Amino acid sequence: MQHSDGRADPDYGISRIDNELYRTHAWRVSLRRHGQVHVKNFPDKKCGGRQQALQRARHHRDGSLKENWYWEASWPDERGESTKAVFSVNLHGDEIAKQMAINARRRGLPAGEPPQAYRGVAHS
Repeated sequence: MQHSDGRADPDYGISRIDNELYRTHAWRVSLRRHGQVHVKNFPDKKCGGRQQALQRARHHRDGSLKENWYWEASWPDERGESTKAVFSVNLHGDEIAKQMAINARRRGLPAGEPPQAYRGVAHS
């Protein structure tokens, strides 16, 4: 995610827990996917310190966000019902997956319709 000034936020989805009463010191990754919140904690003690725990939390968050990106194309079929095709960014790379989605939409549309594609993320 990005700050309002356009810079990437290195700690998107990551928060700090410092609770002296329960002696809990950790970084927490919290991401909402498909209406559910997925949470994983990275305790300082188990990760070898505060900075190492933050690095592991970022790595986990980045893997969760990157893992399922795709380009999707949709178009109406001959009955007017929606048809779609999905192309994985992991499998094909961003530009190729985008072009595959545009080409699929172009093939599925009547002449003259704009060949747009949309980027999304699959929810696991």
